[in-house]
Amino acid sequence: MTKSARVVVALCLALSACLGGSVPETPSDEASPPDSPEAVFDELVEALANDAFDTAATLTDPAQITVLAIAEGAEPRQVATFSEDDRTAVAANFWSGFSEQLRSTIGGGLGDLGVGDFVRRDEAGAQFATVDLLSTDGSPVRRLVLRNTADGWLVDLLASFPAPLLGLIPGAAQGIRSLGDEQLLADLRSYETSVAFVLADPDADPLLSQAAMAALEAIVR
Repeated sequence: MTKSARVVVALCLALSACLGGSVPETPSDEASPPDSPEAVFDELVEALANDAFDTAATLTDPAQITVLAIAEGAEPRQVATFSEDDRTAVAANFWSGFSEQLRSTIGGGLGDLGVGDFVRRDEAGAQFATVDLLSTDGSPVRRLVLRNTADGWLVDLLASFPAPLLGLIPGAAQGIRSLGDEQLLADLRSYETSVAFVLADPDADPLLSQAAMAALEAIVR
């Protein structure tokens, strides 16, 4: 298994461990408005079901691809030289691994998945929406978080996969500040609202809350 594949599996397993509680009802098949989190999520699931991982990459917050690249082993100085195609490849690689792990978890195709209710929440001046993917028996198998950005609703990787990613931010922040690259610094600053979302979860594991606090301190320092 490659290092990137191990990272993806770790992200998926960490998210799976965070799920629990009551199972929301599956929504109707009524079409969602094109500018809604529901529509973006539908597009994501369709892309994953059809192995269109480049499309899934376009539905990911581009600033968070920086920390995803670092999770896969890249140094900040390398990320600073990434082209748009490089960033797309990093996100596409993640979604490819996520899709494979998801299929393994449910033991079937992604068309067998159900979808829970979308829960919207405002945090730190940003709009978020969470949704659970449901197995055939109605139990949640994955939770994803979307955020309303200047480019519309996108998947928020830090809020969706906080356990493995937040712990990388302090070290990444140090490297990014040492490098002084303006784009990476802007990416880093944009993580504050996602970390605030994680911190506001009353059911968050204490260790996760500690990691979120350390990440927040590194971002605003």
